[in-house]
Amino acid sequence: MSPETRSGSAAPNAPDAPDAAAAPDAAEEAGQAGRTPEPNPPSPPADLPDGPIPVHDGPIPVHVESTPESQAPPVTPVTPPAESKPSPPDSPGSATSSSTRGATSSPGSPAFHSLPTPQDAPPDAPTVAPPSPGPAHSPRAQVSPAVSTARPTPADSGRSHTGEERELKLEADAESLAQLGRVPDLGPRLRLDATRFSEVEDRYLDTPDRAFLRAGFVLRERTSRRDDTVAMQLTLKGLARREEASGGVHRRLEVEGPLRGSATTGDQSTWPGAVVDLAMVIAGRRLQRLETVVAIRQRRGERTLRGAAGEPLATLSLDTVEALGPSGSVAERWHEIELELLAVDAARAAEQDRAMSVLRKRAPQVSDGGKFDRALLAVAEQVLDPPQAGDASLRDPSRMDPATGIDPTMEMAEAGRLIWRRQLAALLLQEAGARRGDDIEYVHDYRVALRRARAADRLFGAFVHRGTVKPLLKHMKATASLLGAVRDADVALHKLGEHQDSGSRKDGGDLDALATHWRAQRVRAYDQLLPWLDGKRHRRFIESMQRYCASSGMGARTIPSPRPVQVRHVLPQKIWGRYARVRAYETLLADPATVEIALLHRLRIDCKRLRYAIEPVVELLDNEGKALIKQLKALQDHLGDLNDVDVARADLERARSAGVDADAIERYGAVQDAEEARVREAFNTAWLPFVAEASRARLGRALARI
Repeated sequence: MSPETRSGSAAPNAPDAPDAAAAPDAAEEAGQAGRTPEPNPPSPPADLPDGPIPVHDGPIPVHVESTPESQAPPVTPVTPPAESKPSPPDSPGSATSSSTRGATSSPGSPAFHSLPTPQDAPPDAPTVAPPSPGPAHSPRAQVSPAVSTARPTPADSGRSHTGEERELKLEADAESLAQLGRVPDLGPRLRLDATRFSEVEDRYLDTPDRAFLRAGFVLRERTSRRDDTVAMQLTLKGLARREEASGGVHRRLEVEGPLRGSATTGDQSTWPGAVVDLAMVIAGRRLQRLETVVAIRQRRGERTLRGAAGEPLATLSLDTVEALGPSGSVAERWHEIELELLAVDAARAAEQDRAMSVLRKRAPQVSDGGKFDRALLAVAEQVLDPPQAGDASLRDPSRMDPATGIDPTMEMAEAGRLIWRRQLAALLLQEAGARRGDDIEYVHDYRVALRRARAADRLFGAFVHRGTVKPLLKHMKATASLLGAVRDADVALHKLGEHQDSGSRKDGGDLDALATHWRAQRVRAYDQLLPWLDGKRHRRFIESMQRYCASSGMGARTIPSPRPVQVRHVLPQKIWGRYARVRAYETLLADPATVEIALLHRLRIDCKRLRYAIEPVVELLDNEGKALIKQLKALQDHLGDLNDVDVARADLERARSAGVDADAIERYGAVQDAEEARVREAFNTAWLPFVAEASRARLGRALARI
């Protein structure tokens, strides 16, 4: 298990580093934060829907508005309306290439929310029946009502549509796109129509507290220009879900229809009725406060794919995509191939499969997310305008870390803000998955985003007024604690499942009672987490984080010259100091086989803090910095495995107190003893190289590059 997939631990925590003086303690990182949340937030105000945020959990039945073409809004050459300025949040002062990640199955797959009908929703707003009892391994049942999977043919583009979108998404380069734009077919009986080019501008809209995104949806206003015509369309669709992306094929709910005017005004009279119905369920009257989250510009080439009989099978889209920052500058540019599948019979489905196989050979890199996900993260890494984040005259784009946007001349306060922007985007992309609970990695990634944000404050917090960020940090800590309780149960169930699948059949039945105990623990943890995420405090936290992260200079302390304030002057000594803290354990680790787990746990925390200090600038440190991170991850693997053993033992003792079979606990405890012995024996293979002279020299050379 990687160093980022660990549970909490009951071991005592190390004292804070000298540079962490005004930062929050590390109780959550050490697993010591009590799993008791702050008091539940007050009831939502009248202008918000009652009940929990509805989470997209598979197909959802909604009202379908099928507008005859004769009644559809005319498609005429028009000038799109100017974007209106979003209303500022009313909460108190506040804020690359994609990688393919494998999804890890959860021991239980709860669907935690049905869709409520808010008081301010239309009378015919959709509802979903409460979940029925699910399988024994699932804390709660999945809710998957039937929905039409029909996709409109190209001739239906002016109509409203509700159904399941199915599309193959592949990463590509410019040459691949050009070739696919020219070939007459994808193989025998797979003919491609001529390419139709269009310019597409997408604006993704949400409320200040990101109601759509947190519920697992995106609201997209699309303006398409082809020849002399302009068409506008409004789409409400589910976020790309990695647990449902098989071989690059994404399946998600899509509700769309023609739009008259701009959606930003919140005037639902111009919206497709099907979109209004579902949008009101999710956001209620907050639709009056929509703002642009991210904008995307595309040069799109579309080709209809036809089968042996000439009927349409899919639409092949060849896209050059640009994610645009707030000032309109390009944050990232990439190329993508999409094959949007139409609803066909079984015989035609085989032809679709053949077409997908051909495309995968031409562009083998599948995309595990949507354009929105990638654009949101890209824009989060863009330096704010105007450039108040450092001395612009000294800024050298060639020396900027492409993964974070940080350059050596940036002031520390603004570098910290940039890291927070990235982590805020990351946690927003994880929340709906964490709520569903059917893929344990969403909870893990949400928790990691919070942990990284808090770790960044340890590095950059001395350059920010504490009153500005303290409320945000307090909420992060409470949220991370609640997520930690879920994560502990997830890790315990995952490791128990691995043990049961490893060939130890004689223990299978005996350990079922232990698995049942941990599943119940997981449900209890969710029963505390979900009201917190649904509460008013969390909504205000999101708004305040958005405001802080989007406001250059907000909260930054004025530090007179010549005191060091830039990344190049401050961060090298902070990183070196954290490496020194790790090296200090050399005097205590002469014999790893006998050292107490509590000490190794403190080492794990210090290694984590060192890693979080290096990662924001690892690209600036070049290959030597990357080599150090690789060594550090190997060391964290060993320490994390040992920490998992310690957590498992504490969980077993709680299970014993709860009356779980003592013999089963003893047998599984023996498994933990064997794992501890294995890790201790192999510990020096990762520890000694990391503190060796060669590593110290590598770190010195790397830091000299900043």
